[in-house]
Amino acid sequence: MFYHSFESLEALFLESMEQYFRQSPHFKLSQFSEYDSPLALLTQVFKETCEARTSDSLHRGCMAVNSVSEIIGANDKLDPFVTYAVHDSINCFEALLESRVSKGELTANTESRQLALALQNTLIGLNTMSKVVTSEQELWGAVKSILVALNIYRD
Repeated sequence: MFYHSFESLEALFLESMEQYFRQSPHFKLSQFSEYDSPLALLTQVFKETCEARTSDSLHRGCMAVNSVSEIIGANDKLDPFVTYAVHDSINCFEALLESRVSKGELTANTESRQLALALQNTLIGLNTMSKVVTSEQELWGAVKSILVALNIYRD
């Protein structure tokens, strides 16, 4: 009965993803300009992601990341949405980083696009790794090491 409330299975998926994105820790990053320290927010979002992934006793991982793995190349109708979602996330990271460059918090020679890609890769890796590494302390330790190495970790 519930399924029949939607035009198609794809429409149900798209609505589910929209709701999922609005509730994810990553959603905060799209509003980074409202925060005093966007890099501290970035650190917090990664920490919250570790918490969210390890608190799931079924270790299902992230719906968005799972969709990248399962839908890209397998569903022509949903490919564009999932691809857009990943690029939107990368662009969000890049905008946040560029804002920190313009404020002098990151050096002028910061390669924001490359750093944004590295952050997206870290986020995807974290969500995938959490399916087998279920210790929040271990996941956060790995992510924190990456953020420190990239010089963007802030308390």
